[in-house]
Amino acid sequence: MSLDSVMSSDQRSVLVIGPSWVGDLVLAQAFFMALRDRGVAAVDVVTPPGPFPLLERIPEVREAFVLKARHGELGLGVRWEMARHLKTRNYDQAYILPSSLKSALLPALAGIPVRTGHRGEFRFGLVNDIRPELPDSFDGPHRNVRGFLGLVAPGVATADVLPRPRLRVDGANQEQLAARFDLGSASSVVALAPGSAFGPSKRWPAEHFRSLARRLSGDGRVVLVVGGPDEQSLGEEIVGDAGDSCLNLCGRTSLTDAVDLLALADVTVANDSGLAHVAGAVGSPVVVLFGPTSPRFSAPLTDRSEKLHLGLDCSPCGERTCPLGHHRCLRDITADEVMRRIEALGVFGERATGEKEAGPETGV
Repeated sequence: MSLDSVMSSDQRSVLVIGPSWVGDLVLAQAFFMALRDRGVAAVDVVTPPGPFPLLERIPEVREAFVLKARHGELGLGVRWEMARHLKTRNYDQAYILPSSLKSALLPALAGIPVRTGHRGEFRFGLVNDIRPELPDSFDGPHRNVRGFLGLVAPGVATADVLPRPRLRVDGANQEQLAARFDLGSASSVVALAPGSAFGPSKRWPAEHFRSLARRLSGDGRVVLVVGGPDEQSLGEEIVGDAGDSCLNLCGRTSLTDAVDLLALADVTVANDSGLAHVAGAVGSPVVVLFGPTSPRFSAPLTDRSEKLHLGLDCSPCGERTCPLGHHRCLRDITADEVMRRIEALGVFGERATGEKEAGPETGV
């Protein structure tokens, strides 16, 4: 089957090897939208277990498959087993979003005829439809999602306006969560996301989050600290003396619960992490704190955000821990400055006046 014949069909089905991180998967929704806009009839996606639950909230995805291999491992046996199943589905084309060698194995093992991706890590033969990376001279924002879109067509990658991710919200689950955590009487809901799977260098200090939580709580306002089981102790440190209206939900909710809770939030304050992207994709205005990473590369794809980045000479370094030991890129961002950015978004008067921007469509 030739590439031209695959690209001209409006009934083709494709398999996407999705990203390993929650934030990247949210951004990949823009890529799924671009595929559907170009006549792809069915988009199926494979991801590792971490971000996998999010796929049920992405309406462009027909079917999702979880690759049960631990992060960083080759998992050749697991890939062989999945490839045998996928081979029976007769996909016309595969798109490989990660740049690693192992991510390109599954489509090749499954015998998918056209395997599209960037050159990546020693993938000659595994990727047989190699698309160019964005040129080093490209200076536009959202470089990571533009890299995904470049696999569809160069013009999509460099467009001035990119598709905006919009995750599906489960209204029934949202109501249950609001009742479970007694949010019905809250005059305002604020979400704090203090974690980052990448490493400690991306984390605004816990004492700064705690100071912010104290300032935000009160006057009927509820502060939700959201995150996974690994952030439970961090959440306790933040809510410790911030009052009864600050709730540590870290480890008490699932990833899909977080989608529905963040859709309730009048504003979310987050590190450069997956939950920052989730918040933006459910319509919550978001203040994102950048230290070792650049807002031009990995900011949430939303029109209602404030990006805080000090731009120190040593930043962005891209390291998991501060190589200089001082972590000033985030430590020097104060709670006062974050409050100013929240106020700049103008969110706290919206619930009372009914002016809050409509969220994404609700449904299961």
